[in-house]
Amino acid sequence: VGASTQSINKSVGTVSPIIQRLVMNNSNGLTLNTDVTIGISATLTNGIITSTTANFLNFANGATVTGASNTTHVNGPVRKTGTDAFTFPTGKGGIYKRIAIGVRGAVGDQFTAEYFNTVQTSGSTMGAGLVSVSGCEYWNLLRTTGTATPTVTLSWRNADCPNTYVVNTADLRVASYNTGASRWEDRGNGGVA
Repeated sequence: VGASTQSINKSVGTVSPIIQRLVMNNSNGLTLNTDVTIGISATLTNGIITSTTANFLNFANGATVTGASNTTHVNGPVRKTGTDAFTFPTGKGGIYKRIAIGVRGAVGDQFTAEYFNTVQTSGSTMGAGLVSVSGCEYWNLLRTTGTATPTVTLSWRNADCPNTYVVNTADLRVASYNTGASRWEDRGNGGVA
């Protein structure tokens, strides 16, 4: 809580912190200088949490997050460990863009997500069923450990992508980049809400 930028650090050679309940309410934000695990819950009220590939925010099996918005989310990677369905509180530049995964089978499964408010650089070759991919934003969702293939739910707002509007939601598809085939592949549309 406060108005001064804060950080979470650890001393060299010590274990990474596990915080059972985190409440984020700091208008100038929080920087992670170590990986941090949330054991029970995180409540995001105000302010941006900044993470990196090495200093990420991890949610343990069963841990939850509430309150994410344009003014409070994680700018950087977020990891989820475990079997429960989870909505990642990801965002960039004052834009909250959630991505969610469904239930998985193994407690040790880990997925890491990050949102990017920029054009993707993976390529422009489209697989069957695709015409184009978003020209303004994308997520990286990586299975860090395990073999689970959960459902994935993405979010969008036309206002976040100037000059790129969704006209017919039935045409939307989740796409993933297949590095082996060097192309984007259609992963379907299980429904739009």
